[in-house]
Amino acid sequence: MNRFILVLALGLFLFSNTFAQDWKRTQNWYFGDSAGLSFATDPPTVLTDGQMYALEGCATISDTAGNLLFYTNGMTVWNKNHEIMDNGTGLTSNQSYTQAALIVPQPGNDSIFFIFTTGYLRYSIVNILRGDGLGEVVEKNSDLILSGTEKLAATFHSNGHDVWISTHGKDNNQFFSFLLTKNGIVSCPIVSQIGSVMSSQASAGAGEMEFSYSGNVAAVSFFGSKFFELYTFDNVTGEFGNPIKVNVSPSYPYGICFSLNEKFIYLSERNRFLVQYNISNFQFDSINNSRVEISALGNADIQGLQIIPSGEILVTNPGLDSIGIILFPNESAPQCQYIPSYVSLGMKKGTHNFPNFISSYYYQPKLDIHYTTNCKNDSVAFFAKSSQSLASPAWSIYQNSNLLSTGSGQALNYFFEDTGNYLVRLIDNTDTVEKSIFIEPHLTLGNDTVLCNENNFTFHIPNNIRCLQWQDGSDTATYSVTKNGVYYISGYNNKGCKVSDTISVKFGGVQQPTISRSGDSLFTDTGSYEYTWYLNGTKLSTNTNALRINEPGNYSVEVSDSIGCKSISSIFPVTTLSVSNKEAESVHVFPNPLIEGQNLTLEGIINTNQIQIYTTLGTQVHSYGVITQSDSVIISGLQKGVYILVINETARYKILVQ
Repeated sequence: MNRFILVLALGLFLFSNTFAQDWKRTQNWYFGDSAGLSFATDPPTVLTDGQMYALEGCATISDTAGNLLFYTNGMTVWNKNHEIMDNGTGLTSNQSYTQAALIVPQPGNDSIFFIFTTGYLRYSIVNILRGDGLGEVVEKNSDLILSGTEKLAATFHSNGHDVWISTHGKDNNQFFSFLLTKNGIVSCPIVSQIGSVMSSQASAGAGEMEFSYSGNVAAVSFFGSKFFELYTFDNVTGEFGNPIKVNVSPSYPYGICFSLNEKFIYLSERNRFLVQYNISNFQFDSINNSRVEISALGNADIQGLQIIPSGEILVTNPGLDSIGIILFPNESAPQCQYIPSYVSLGMKKGTHNFPNFISSYYYQPKLDIHYTTNCKNDSVAFFAKSSQSLASPAWSIYQNSNLLSTGSGQALNYFFEDTGNYLVRLIDNTDTVEKSIFIEPHLTLGNDTVLCNENNFTFHIPNNIRCLQWQDGSDTATYSVTKNGVYYISGYNNKGCKVSDTISVKFGGVQQPTISRSGDSLFTDTGSYEYTWYLNGTKLSTNTNALRINEPGNYSVEVSDSIGCKSISSIFPVTTLSVSNKEAESVHVFPNPLIEGQNLTLEGIINTNQIQIYTTLGTQVHSYGVITQSDSVIISGLQKGVYILVINETARYKILVQ
């Protein structure tokens, strides 16, 4: 049994496993001048029923059983019957673009497929259930970025479900990564400004962009600039990093392909050579010095490279009815063995490139961790994925080397109580896999806020939130407010979820009140305030700006405005009262003390202006106006306690009710 049949048999045996299913989406190829291949056999079966002409880039997609669904050159879409799909014309790429198109199934939805096209990076949507099961383009040419190149690649998110779609900008050094989830495309990209500038000259955007199969490394050929670059790729955040520039001058790099073991990268150079670089040591000198020329390509024009399910790498022969192959790409040259004419295309001919696929379809580790997240909280469901039957999977979760949780079985659910970096480990027999999980900060503006004696407040949004939009259209990570109002912010987090928050902000101002004294009354500033008086730290019941004092002590007053801004005065000490407990000689007060329920009688009162009774805390409980020619006044209803009786603000009596 040759190597491809062995891989195919293993795939059939593990049909229920995700790893085995994914590669079958690459089983049928349509490319070039009506050329086609089926990798259901080894060597592949030549397909002669294709109707597409693609000078360079194209894309094909099959279902997870290996059945053809449709294919495209970035302008027209053909269904599995090789007829133009309903609404399948007018896509805006160009057949002469290196990677004109890429087809990506929507995660978790077997009927929806996104066709991404280059030039302007756009997407169209196919519903394969429409058109009697032959599909229909139900959305067409939706914009993502309007200044792109011919480069287009995709890899799975670290969670194993979502997909990163990436391209390079034109006349800049920016990568744009878009996340496709079960909810659709997140139109807000991750932008990585890194590496060399892709110039605006016509040929600059040509050349391939590829991800390694694990999704940890990316490669881009700068066709017009005569070099290619390697980058690390964070398949959690979608960010590119650590560029390494590899010069190939005076030639023009075009096709790029990783070996399945990701130890080597292969490059086709226009009118020059097919070459191999060793990238196992990800360092500038090591990679630049590892160049090995595998074969001279003679007079052949630009040639594309693409891996096939068995791990070999095919090489186009533009204008010919055959294609070449690198038989053992995991081996260093010359053991990798290039054969210029490997498979005949029958009466059909190849052109400059092959179909474009999600690179992760070829990634089949023995053991892996997939997971799903929750947009509303930090719960994560982990799943074990394996290329063989699981024996006794064991889970553990760590933070800073501290074990937080363990579990066993095919899946593990865990709620992360705090943000930060975590390590998830899965062990099954002798196989171990680890994944880093970052629980990101939440988008929150905090609780509704009252700002006292301030005229400015600034919000700071965490840097994991992108594509920000405030209620006035601003998109800054810092935002200052100076007026009362309700403020709103929305954006996308690293999960690809749209998040938002709202806050009410009110500004107020209360100056520190001052206390003045007139006689035995204290006064403070007037205004639209609430007043609270204190004696020796104990709250008094008076709620006006004036207080009648009945005993010495330390007084203070707190004022608050309508939105809750408060300010308290300095201590105002009272050491003596203006009038001591001086009794009017002509007035007889009895009984004193008295029993609760008894009447208090005042006799001998003549021409009295005012009679008042206070508690010892200053609360007034009785008040009588002008009294003339009266022998006595009867006061009833006094409850148990100690009171101060004041006559004409000069005479005071201490009254005890028992």
